[in-house]
Amino acid sequence: MKLKISSIKSRSTGSPSKNPIEISNSERSANQKNQVPPYKKSKMRQKTAKSNKINSNQISLSQSDQPTQSN
Repeated sequence: MKLKISSIKSRSTGSPSKNPIEISNSERSANQKNQVPPYKKSKMRQKTAKSNKINSNQISLSQSDQPTQSN
């Protein structure tokens, strides 16, 4: 993932030969983006739990619809 991010950034600047310092800085920023603070993690967990509930409801509805369609 780090290599892909650095290659995309080098394309946008138009300089394929980058200084190693610049690459390390871009990797650092990418690592900082990947690190999520704990309060955001709890929000993300709540979102995934809600989406899982919605998915389970949709599955149960589709299963209950099938016998009525066959009849």
